[in-house]
Amino acid sequence: MLFIKWIASSGKLFTLTDCLKKIITPYLEILLVLFCLLACVPGMCGENHTEVCGHCLQNSTCDHVDGTCENGCEAGYQGRDCKSGRQI
Repeated sequence: MLFIKWIASSGKLFTLTDCLKKIITPYLEILLVLFCLLACVPGMCGENHTEVCGHCLQNSTCDHVDGTCENGCEAGYQGRDCKSGRQI
């Protein structure tokens, strides 16, 4: 591992690793948020967002993690994820 040390004007000793952490960390956080926003497509849920949401009331989006329809189900469907039943 490359270690480069220098003393700032304040007299504090810094390494290259310290500076990289301060510079890169905020950008990594932004990238993680953007990735989540892009990966969490409305209408999809579950691990890796590979499952389609059930028949949520008024075509509302289900919870992206567990698929729960917060506002209830369309007529004829039931269960937390509104996948049980059939359309009337």
